[in-house]
Amino acid sequence: MRDAGSAGGSLPGKRYWLLLVKISISIVLGIYLFTKVDISGMFGRMREVPALSIALAFLMILLQSAMSALRWFGVVRAIGKFLRLADAMRITFVSLFFNQFLPASVGADLVRMWQSKRAGLSLATAVSSVMLERLGNLFCVVAMSSFTMFAWSREMDRPLMRQGFVVVGIASIAMLALLLSLD
Repeated sequence: MRDAGSAGGSLPGKRYWLLLVKISISIVLGIYLFTKVDISGMFGRMREVPALSIALAFLMILLQSAMSALRWFGVVRAIGKFLRLADAMRITFVSLFFNQFLPASVGADLVRMWQSKRAGLSLATAVSSVMLERLGNLFCVVAMSSFTMFAWSREMDRPLMRQGFVVVGIASIAMLALLLSLD
């Protein structure tokens, strides 16, 4: 039988090693990135962009990410489970970080599922809530794309291209309606 002192002594050791691994991975990824990027050229191009544009782009990314977390939080609540809003925000931003390094968005979704399971959701709830949130994201993209296609179709000089935009827009809305009608 272990005494309380020996059991408690191993936990800080595990935390220390986990932190060391996280820091090491961050350092390795940072070094890798800095060897692949022309830093002076990057800063030269950045000086050409107005600071207000950079700030607005950054704010838009933060807003989009927060909206994604809120949408996911709503999905979890809608299926009758509980996830704190702070956890939804944290997990969403962590997954966005991994989205920059892992292929496609599948890696980010896997990180989000794993982190949400660690936050207390069952694996089934973690997977289904992330997939449902992705479907909500698809809905938003299709809606915005369809609106843009109809708006741009008026600007097209070629009738065939204009009609193609309208057909793609109508097909996108019809496919979305079909997806939404599924149980």
